[in-house]
Amino acid sequence: MKKYRFIISIVIIFFSALVTNIYSQNPNEIRLHYGIYDNKFTMVELELIGGANHIIIIYDEFGLKYLKSISHNLQLGVGLNYTKLNIKVSTIGYSHLDPPLFKKMEIISIPICANITFLKYLFINAGPTVDFCSFENSFYLQSGIGFRIGIGAKYELKKFVIFVNSNYKKYAIIPFEKINDHRQLNETGIRFGIGFKL
Repeated sequence: MKKYRFIISIVIIFFSALVTNIYSQNPNEIRLHYGIYDNKFTMVELELIGGANHIIIIYDEFGLKYLKSISHNLQLGVGLNYTKLNIKVSTIGYSHLDPPLFKKMEIISIPICANITFLKYLFINAGPTVDFCSFENSFYLQSGIGFRIGIGAKYELKKFVIFVNSNYKKYAIIPFEKINDHRQLNETGIRFGIGFKL
């Protein structure tokens, strides 16, 4: 986790630099969110006796994002997300003999995105993410550069912003390590959050 602490420190320093250098006429924002997702790995395990079957049964994502206003309807942002997945691992064909195991995967992501607002209450967002994954099985490591795209709605109340954001994400499009038979994690889901205008 030392490398994760280093990454978190860099992002916090970056946030601080942005916050202390706010000169835009349009208000910038800090946003917090919680995400609920449906996930799957793109490469399916071979259906062989004794092969492993992996099912994601619990998923949590928490995130922090800073959005810098470029114009009335365009914001550029950088964030920090923490994702935790509990993965059920069972043996195909012998699940009644071998009880399933439960393994935890953790992912720290640094998303970089563009938010475009339209029709006042709606927005689209997209951009790359840099992800760092901790998991004991190298086939399922998701460390690398991924991509996220989504559409959402927001409601502003003075300095506060309440939003909901459906999105799709694909991890490790460019993995940090070359792994044969690598499985890529895909997410479709929805995030709920609140923002504060600076």
